[in-house]
Amino acid sequence: MQALRVVLNVCNSAQDKVTVAWLFNWSHTLQQVGMPSAILCLWGVQDSAACKFMSILYNHLTSKVPIGLALRKAMIAMIDDGDNWEPKHWASYSMVGVPHVQLPGFKY
Repeated sequence: MQALRVVLNVCNSAQDKVTVAWLFNWSHTLQQVGMPSAILCLWGVQDSAACKFMSILYNHLTSKVPIGLALRKAMIAMIDDGDNWEPKHWASYSMVGVPHVQLPGFKY
């Protein structure tokens, strides 16, 4: 696999047959094939909040911020946002794997 990180933003994954345990098992499989980090969405997030969160997250990732710090900064930005401060808008995102992974010079 040629990527160093993956983001799983699956709407309502915990409300169907895809469980949190399944997501963590899937991320473990990614790690076994060489993907050191993954960000998982543990429950459904409103589309507008998910879009804003992903925009903030990818903005940090493209500026060479390590994945763990990018996730933290995105969460803090959502808390500071007047419309999306509630945990239901940002707390479902979780990172598994190596938190300091970054891609120097990588652009999306």
